[in-house]
Amino acid sequence: MRRIITYVFYTILMACLAGTAFLWIVVFKPNVKSDTARRIYLPSGSSFENLMDTLRSSGALKSERNFLVTAKLKSFDRSLKAGSYMIDPGMNNSEIVNMLRSGKQTPVNVTFNNIRTLDELAARVGSQIESDPA
Repeated sequence: MRRIITYVFYTILMACLAGTAFLWIVVFKPNVKSDTARRIYLPSGSSFENLMDTLRSSGALKSERNFLVTAKLKSFDRSLKAGSYMIDPGMNNSEIVNMLRSGKQTPVNVTFNNIRTLDELAARVGSQIESDPA
């Protein structure tokens, strides 16, 4: 009887270790395809499906399924923040989810020419970026 209990205990322990290793790989293994950084833009009111479409079209992720598992584990699908984000090479799923969840955006450089008044500047910049009216 003692031998059976020991066998069951070690079997459960190995299953737990294998599950932990699997989750560690899914969450912390780098998941960015290329060696160059990619910028993604999420407009206001974007849903999680919009984010996934954006990531698909940019070709940024190696494994979409692993990203979805990490987002689900971190309850990310409920806290999406709009903005411009840079996905750097070597980032793992946890880093990407944390960046998008916290709203850690990449600054956008704005260049303009032939502007004489502040009204023209406001009209030109306002038509090109999504800004806070406050």
